[in-house]
Amino acid sequence: MNEIVVSWSGLLSKKLGRPAEEIAEKGLSGYDFSPSKRVEIEFSDKSHCLFKYSFAVINEQTRQVAVFTEHCGYHVYSTYGAVIKEINEDIFVDDDYEP
Repeated sequence: MNEIVVSWSGLLSKKLGRPAEEIAEKGLSGYDFSPSKRVEIEFSDKSHCLFKYSFAVINEQTRQVAVFTEHCGYHVYSTYGAVIKEINEDIFVDDDYEP
């Protein structure tokens, strides 16, 4: 199983509402991700990263954030001096909209 999923399974459990043991054993599934969610991180040097189809889990004790993406893997970053945004974007387009 993926090392990041296993080590973050306790916090993932709180985020996803599933038992930590199940997450550690079976991992994440496509149902855990939403096309309307993305994560953006801005670091203190003003560099940034953006992940679509993703969600973030923050560990305040270790000052780390784990970003779980459906298509680009799982990543852990320091939160020191950073801004982490988990953005949920729901878009409605009316039938009469003309670009």
